Amino acid sequence: MAKPGATIIVSTPNVDSFRSRKYAFFRGYHKYFGPGVDGEKDSGHMLPVDAMFVTHAARKTGLELLQITTNRQPGKSWLKELLRPAFQASLPAFVRNGNLFYGEVAIYVLRKPT
Repeated sequence: MAKPGATIIVSTPNVDSFRSRKYAFFRGYHKYFGPGVDGEKDSGHMLPVDAMFVTHAARKTGLELLQITTNRQPGKSWLKELLRPAFQASLPAFVRNGNLFYGEVAIYVLRKPT
C-alpha cells in the first residue's frame, strides 16, 4: 500500500511499440510473451499489457498518471517517424508519442494523491 503523495514507478515490456506490434503481426504474439519450449512463457512475463490498460487500471485505483516514458528507443528512423502519425491516429492523445512507438520497456510514473 502506497502512502498518500507517494510516487510509484511501473515498468513492463512495451507492447505499444512498432517493433512489438510488428513481431505480433508476423509471429502471432508480442515479443517476450511467446510460448517457450516447455509451455511456459519465454521470458517469465505473464500477460502483455498496453498503455491504455495500465493508465485505466491506475485511474481505477485512484492513482494519477504523471508520465509515460521508455528506457531506450532502438530502430528509430525517418521512415518510421513519417509513418508514426498514421499508425497512432486512432489512439488516445496520451498514448500518441514517440517514446511508446519506439521504446523497448514502457515506464509509468504514477502518484497517489494526498
